[in-house]
Amino acid sequence: MSRRVSQTVTTKPEVPLEIFLEAGELYLAEADTRIRSLLGEGGIITLWHPHLKLGGMCHFKKVRMDAGEAGGRTLDAAYADAALSLLQLEMVRAGAPPRRFEAKLFVFDGPDADKTAKEAGRLLHDFGFKLALDHNGSGNLIFDIWNGDVWIQKDAPSLIDAGKAPQDILEVYLDPGEWYFSDADTRMKTLLGSCVAVVLWHPQKRLGGMCHYMLPQRNGAASNQGLDGRYADEAMQLLVDALKKERTRPQEYEVKIFGGSSMLEGSSINVSKRNIEAAYRLLKQHGFRLVGEDLGGRAHRNLVFDVWSGDVWLRKGSR
Repeated sequence: MSRRVSQTVTTKPEVPLEIFLEAGELYLAEADTRIRSLLGEGGIITLWHPHLKLGGMCHFKKVRMDAGEAGGRTLDAAYADAALSLLQLEMVRAGAPPRRFEAKLFVFDGPDADKTAKEAGRLLHDFGFKLALDHNGSGNLIFDIWNGDVWIQKDAPSLIDAGKAPQDILEVYLDPGEWYFSDADTRMKTLLGSCVAVVLWHPQKRLGGMCHYMLPQRNGAASNQGLDGRYADEAMQLLVDALKKERTRPQEYEVKIFGGSSMLEGSSINVSKRNIEAAYRLLKQHGFRLVGEDLGGRAHRNLVFDVWSGDVWLRKGSR
């Protein structure tokens, strides 16, 4: 059963970015984002700018940090006052004054719910936010930034279905020329320069794969030792063969591509360009659906792919 807490009518993006927050975390994002969190402790505050379609969420454990806990500590998002300070700073950077945001407060329905709700309500007032809704309860809370809707699923799904990381994560690091395909308990990482990584994700079955290829294709005759993940066409074929073993089809997957930096002058620029062109060509050839990309430039890219949620985390410029 789902309970709709608020509703406005705005078009849902074709492929929303989904973010899951643990208690003690916060996030500010634009209109193509859905943020989730399991309301099982503390409280959740959602903030929404109806004109800019900008929204934020924090899941706090306590409203304020006690005096004895505060000594020398930096802002900790586990406390609502610190989380709101951090969100307020990001809002100012985005050119969106906090007073323009609508605030909604959701408090876990525990023994201290009324006290927590009153303290958090006063805190929001102190920060200058307009409180549009105050609700006690529990369940899987979903915030759609494209229209400001907040949903609470009383019959909450499993933690992985809600986007939360599994308790035991298998971490796999891909070197150039390697590929991997796995299920929801896996995190894949790689470092890219002129190479390209293709990331595949099945949103219903929580399956995913990644390849890290170095060149668009093999020069000369193919080796009799089988497919080689160093080459784009062969790496993609290895992934296609893997997903077919799971009785899935390429068109069921969301695909993101990364890399192709020009790290040096001269020949590497040509290699980078050819690697990017190969990615587009092969995705079209196999029938995949491209939903995101970050390509070109001159920086290294650190890539992290969480198969349980489909999130791909990217950091540029660091080895």
